Amino acid sequence: MKNKTLCLVGLTAFIVFKSIFCNAQVVDNKVNIYPGYETGLFHGNESINDQNFIYPSLYPNFKNLSGGSLKILCRYSNYFSFGITLMHIQAHGWEYPDSMLYQGSKMIMQSLSPTVQMRTKLAETGALNRIRVFFEIAPGIGLSKLMLTNPLFDIYSENGQINQPMNSSDLFYGVKGSAGMELAITQNFGIYFSYSYSHNRVESKLYADNHFSSSCLSLGIVLKLRKVKQLF
Repeated sequence: MKNKTLCLVGLTAFIVFKSIFCNAQVVDNKVNIYPGYETGLFHGNESINDQNFIYPSLYPNFKNLSGGSLKILCRYSNYFSFGITLMHIQAHGWEYPDSMLYQGSKMIMQSLSPTVQMRTKLAETGALNRIRVFFEIAPGIGLSKLMLTNPLFDIYSENGQINQPMNSSDLFYGVKGSAGMELAITQNFGIYFSYSYSHNRVESKLYADNHFSSSCLSLGIVLKLRKVKQLF
Protein backbone atom coordinates (compact mmCIF):
# COMPACT_ATOMS: atom_id res chain seq x y z
CA MET A 1 0.00 0.00 0.00
CA LYS A 2 2.79 2.45 0.90
CA ASN A 3 4.76 1.75 -2.30
CA LYS A 4 1.65 2.12 -4.47
CA THR A 5 0.82 5.42 -2.79
CA LEU A 6 4.34 6.80 -3.39
CA CYS A 7 4.20 5.79 -7.06
CA LEU A 8 0.82 7.44 -7.59
CA VAL A 9 1.90 10.66 -5.86
CA GLY A 10 5.22 10.76 -7.74
CA LEU A 11 3.60 10.28 -11.14
CA THR A 12 1.02 12.99 -10.45
CA ALA A 13 3.67 15.45 -9.22
CA PHE A 14 5.82 14.89 -12.33
CA ILE A 15 2.93 15.54 -14.71
CA VAL A 16 1.90 18.65 -12.75
CA PHE A 17 5.48 20.03 -12.93
CA LYS A 18 5.70 19.43 -16.68
CA SER A 19 2.33 21.04 -17.33
CA ILE A 20 2.91 24.21 -15.29
CA PHE A 21 5.83 25.23 -17.49
CA CYS A 22 3.94 24.75 -20.75
CA ASN A 23 1.77 27.29 -22.53
CA ALA A 24 -1.79 26.23 -21.86
CA GLN A 25 -5.18 26.83 -23.33
CA VAL A 26 -7.86 24.88 -21.51
CA VAL A 27 -11.37 24.03 -22.59
CA ASP A 28 -14.06 23.95 -19.97
CA ASN A 29 -16.64 21.36 -20.94
CA LYS A 30 -20.09 19.99 -20.21
CA VAL A 31 -19.40 16.27 -19.64
CA ASN A 32 -16.38 14.52 -18.08
CA ILE A 33 -15.71 10.77 -18.01
CA TYR A 34 -13.26 9.46 -15.39
CA PRO A 35 -12.01 5.85 -15.76
CA GLY A 36 -9.60 5.08 -12.91
CA TYR A 37 -7.60 2.53 -10.93
CA GLU A 38 -8.36 2.08 -7.21
CA THR A 39 -6.12 0.73 -4.46
CA GLY A 40 -6.90 0.83 -0.75
CA LEU A 41 -7.60 -0.98 2.49
CA PHE A 42 -10.35 -1.71 5.00
CA HIS A 43 -10.45 -0.10 8.45
CA GLY A 44 -11.86 -1.30 11.76
CA ASN A 45 -11.38 -3.84 14.52
CA GLU A 46 -9.81 -7.11 13.43
CA SER A 47 -12.00 -9.06 15.86
CA ILE A 48 -15.63 -9.04 17.04
CA ASN A 49 -16.58 -9.35 20.70
CA ASP A 50 -20.03 -10.93 21.01
CA GLN A 51 -20.94 -11.43 24.67
CA ASN A 52 -17.29 -12.12 25.59
CA PHE A 53 -16.89 -14.54 22.69
CA ILE A 54 -14.17 -13.17 20.38
CA TYR A 55 -13.80 -14.21 16.76
CA PRO A 56 -12.18 -12.62 13.68
CA SER A 57 -13.85 -9.98 11.54
CA LEU A 58 -14.15 -10.51 7.80
CA TYR A 59 -13.59 -7.14 6.11
CA PRO A 60 -10.77 -5.52 8.19
CA ASN A 61 -8.57 -8.62 7.82
CA PHE A 62 -8.41 -8.47 4.03
CA LYS A 63 -4.94 -7.07 3.27
CA ASN A 64 -5.35 -6.29 -0.44
CA LEU A 65 -8.08 -4.11 -1.94
CA SER A 66 -7.93 -3.01 -5.59
CA GLY A 67 -10.06 -2.52 -8.67
CA GLY A 68 -11.45 0.03 -11.06
CA SER A 69 -14.01 2.80 -11.24
CA LEU A 70 -15.91 4.74 -13.87
CA LYS A 71 -17.35 8.18 -13.08
CA ILE A 72 -19.50 10.31 -15.38
CA LEU A 73 -20.17 13.94 -14.39
CA CYS A 74 -22.23 16.67 -16.05
CA ARG A 75 -21.29 20.29 -15.41
CA TYR A 76 -24.01 22.32 -13.68
CA SER A 77 -21.97 25.48 -13.04
CA ASN A 78 -18.36 26.61 -12.63
CA TYR A 79 -18.34 25.07 -9.14
CA PHE A 80 -20.69 22.07 -9.26
CA SER A 81 -21.12 18.88 -11.27
CA PHE A 82 -23.53 15.99 -10.85
CA GLY A 83 -23.31 12.42 -12.06
CA ILE A 84 -22.80 8.79 -11.18
CA THR A 85 -19.90 6.53 -10.12
CA LEU A 86 -19.57 2.80 -10.79
CA MET A 87 -16.98 0.76 -8.87
CA HIS A 88 -15.68 -2.80 -9.12
CA ILE A 89 -13.34 -3.74 -6.25
CA GLN A 90 -11.72 -7.06 -5.29
CA ALA A 91 -10.40 -7.99 -1.84
CA HIS A 92 -8.10 -10.91 -1.06
CA GLY A 93 -5.22 -11.90 1.23
CA TRP A 94 -7.28 -12.51 4.38
CA GLU A 95 -5.07 -12.96 7.46
CA TYR A 96 -5.74 -13.23 11.19
CA PRO A 97 -3.42 -14.51 13.97
CA ASP A 98 -4.27 -18.02 15.19
CA SER A 99 -7.26 -18.41 12.85
CA MET A 100 -7.79 -19.73 9.32
CA LEU A 101 -11.56 -19.06 9.28
CA TYR A 102 -11.70 -17.07 6.02
CA GLN A 103 -8.18 -17.79 4.76
CA GLY A 104 -8.05 -18.07 0.96
CA SER A 105 -11.42 -16.40 0.55
CA LYS A 106 -12.09 -13.59 -1.93
CA MET A 107 -14.51 -10.70 -2.02
CA ILE A 108 -15.91 -8.86 -5.05
CA MET A 109 -17.73 -5.58 -4.44
CA GLN A 110 -19.72 -3.65 -7.01
CA SER A 111 -21.44 -0.35 -6.25
CA LEU A 112 -23.45 2.45 -7.83
CA SER A 113 -23.27 5.97 -6.35
CA PRO A 114 -24.99 9.24 -7.31
CA THR A 115 -22.14 11.79 -7.09
CA VAL A 116 -21.99 15.51 -6.33
CA GLN A 117 -18.70 17.26 -7.10
CA MET A 118 -17.70 20.68 -5.74
CA ARG A 119 -14.62 22.14 -7.41
CA THR A 120 -12.53 25.27 -7.88
CA LYS A 121 -13.00 27.44 -10.95
CA LEU A 122 -10.34 27.44 -13.66
CA ALA A 123 -8.31 30.64 -13.88
CA GLU A 124 -7.78 32.42 -17.20
CA THR A 125 -3.96 32.25 -17.03
CA GLY A 126 -1.14 30.48 -15.19
CA ALA A 127 -0.93 27.07 -13.59
CA LEU A 128 -4.50 27.29 -12.26
CA ASN A 129 -5.68 27.43 -15.85
CA ARG A 130 -4.86 23.70 -15.92
CA ILE A 131 -5.34 22.57 -12.31
CA ARG A 132 -8.49 22.37 -10.21
CA VAL A 133 -9.15 20.91 -6.75
CA PHE A 134 -12.39 19.03 -6.12
CA PHE A 135 -14.42 17.48 -3.31
CA GLU A 136 -17.12 14.85 -3.76
CA ILE A 137 -19.91 13.30 -1.73
CA ALA A 138 -21.50 10.06 -2.98
CA PRO A 139 -24.16 8.00 -1.18
CA GLY A 140 -24.23 4.55 -2.68
CA ILE A 141 -25.60 1.04 -2.79
CA GLY A 142 -23.87 -2.13 -3.88
CA LEU A 143 -23.42 -5.89 -3.76
CA SER A 144 -20.68 -7.64 -1.80
CA LYS A 145 -19.99 -11.21 -2.93
CA LEU A 146 -17.94 -13.46 -0.63
CA MET A 147 -16.42 -16.64 -2.11
CA LEU A 148 -15.19 -19.08 0.54
CA THR A 149 -12.36 -21.53 -0.03
CA ASN A 150 -13.16 -23.70 2.98
CA PRO A 151 -16.50 -24.34 4.76
CA LEU A 152 -16.92 -22.34 7.98
CA PHE A 153 -18.38 -25.28 9.91
CA ASP A 154 -19.75 -28.79 9.38
CA ILE A 155 -23.50 -29.51 9.41
CA TYR A 156 -24.85 -33.04 9.88
CA SER A 157 -28.32 -34.55 9.69
CA GLU A 158 -29.66 -38.04 10.16
CA ASN A 159 -28.61 -38.82 6.60
CA GLY A 160 -25.08 -37.53 7.01
CA GLN A 161 -23.23 -34.31 6.26
CA ILE A 162 -25.09 -31.47 4.55
CA ASN A 163 -23.38 -29.25 2.01
CA GLN A 164 -23.29 -25.65 3.20
CA PRO A 165 -23.20 -22.43 1.15
CA MET A 166 -19.74 -21.37 -0.05
CA ASN A 167 -20.86 -18.03 -1.52
CA SER A 168 -22.73 -15.08 -0.08
CA SER A 169 -24.07 -12.09 -2.04
CA ASP A 170 -25.02 -9.31 0.35
CA LEU A 171 -26.47 -5.86 -0.17
CA PHE A 172 -24.59 -2.91 1.37
CA TYR A 173 -25.28 0.81 1.49
CA GLY A 174 -23.45 3.85 2.81
CA VAL A 175 -21.70 7.08 1.87
CA LYS A 176 -18.30 8.04 0.45
CA GLY A 177 -16.39 11.32 0.59
CA SER A 178 -13.48 12.19 -1.71
CA ALA A 179 -10.92 14.95 -2.23
CA GLY A 180 -8.54 15.27 -5.14
CA MET A 181 -6.97 17.21 -7.97
CA GLU A 182 -7.62 17.28 -11.71
CA LEU A 183 -4.99 18.32 -14.25
CA ALA A 184 -5.70 19.23 -17.89
CA ILE A 185 -3.08 17.86 -20.29
CA THR A 186 -4.81 18.83 -23.54
CA GLN A 187 -8.18 20.28 -24.50
CA ASN A 188 -9.72 16.80 -24.58
CA PHE A 189 -7.67 14.85 -22.04
CA GLY A 190 -6.44 15.09 -18.45
CA ILE A 191 -5.59 13.08 -15.35
CA TYR A 192 -6.90 13.06 -11.80
CA PHE A 193 -5.71 11.91 -8.39
CA SER A 194 -7.97 11.51 -5.34
CA TYR A 195 -8.33 10.01 -1.86
CA SER A 196 -11.68 8.68 -0.63
CA TYR A 197 -13.14 7.28 2.59
CA SER A 198 -16.39 5.33 2.81
CA HIS A 199 -18.55 3.78 5.51
CA ASN A 200 -21.20 1.14 4.78
CA ARG A 201 -23.77 -1.10 6.46
CA VAL A 202 -24.08 -4.77 5.49
CA GLU A 203 -25.76 -8.00 6.69
CA SER A 204 -24.94 -11.61 5.88
CA LYS A 205 -25.66 -15.14 7.05
CA LEU A 206 -22.02 -16.24 6.59
CA TYR A 207 -20.26 -13.58 8.68
CA ALA A 208 -21.04 -11.39 11.68
CA ASP A 209 -19.77 -8.03 10.34
CA ASN A 210 -22.65 -5.55 10.12
CA HIS A 211 -20.60 -2.60 8.82
CA PHE A 212 -17.26 -1.84 7.17
CA SER A 213 -15.12 1.19 6.36
CA SER A 214 -12.49 1.58 3.66
CA SER A 215 -10.21 4.17 2.09
CA CYS A 216 -8.90 4.26 -1.48
CA LEU A 217 -6.38 6.12 -3.58
CA SER A 218 -7.51 6.64 -7.15
CA LEU A 219 -5.52 7.59 -10.26
CA GLY A 220 -7.11 7.87 -13.66
CA ILE A 221 -7.73 9.85 -16.79
CA VAL A 222 -10.28 12.53 -17.66
CA LEU A 223 -12.03 12.47 -21.04
CA LYS A 224 -13.69 15.79 -21.88
CA LEU A 225 -16.84 15.95 -23.98
CA ARG A 226 -19.19 18.74 -25.12
CA LYS A 227 -16.95 21.80 -24.88
CA VAL A 228 -18.42 25.00 -23.41
CA LYS A 229 -15.81 27.74 -23.74
CA GLN A 230 -12.09 28.22 -24.23
CA LEU A 231 -9.92 29.97 -21.66
CA PHE A 232 -6.51 31.47 -22.55
